[in-house]
Amino acid sequence: MADLVETLEPVGEITLSGKQYKLGKLTLEDWAVARKWCIDKRKEGLVADAKAFYGENIPVEVFNKISTPPTDDELEIYESDPDWIKLLFQLAIAKHHPDITMEQLGKIITFEDLSKIPSMLIKEKASKKVEQPEIKNQ
Repeated sequence: MADLVETLEPVGEITLSGKQYKLGKLTLEDWAVARKWCIDKRKEGLVADAKAFYGENIPVEVFNKISTPPTDDELEIYESDPDWIKLLFQLAIAKHHPDITMEQLGKIITFEDLSKIPSMLIKEKASKKVEQPEIKNQ
């Protein structure tokens, strides 16, 4: 139960369009949702590019390449997308304001607000990268 209380404690506040919002700490599940969004966005873009080049007859080898899981470096480009930022806000704000929607956030977040993004939302991502342990053959 202590873990739940810790998760629900606000880690910051932000004022958007004159209203103050409490931000909850992003969980591993939240980061998984954000990563899936990036993966889906990447795939949509690659499919659109392939259709523009090949039409509806995308070669199997191209489709297989599109379906290959992306690297973290390939996903980083999507993390500057305003929709990704809205998603992070929605995930953090929803901890204390569960009724707020992505559509509502899109209407209240301005470009000036983007500079107010708490660094904890972005810096937290860096702490999610886990060093892989070295495996020694015996």
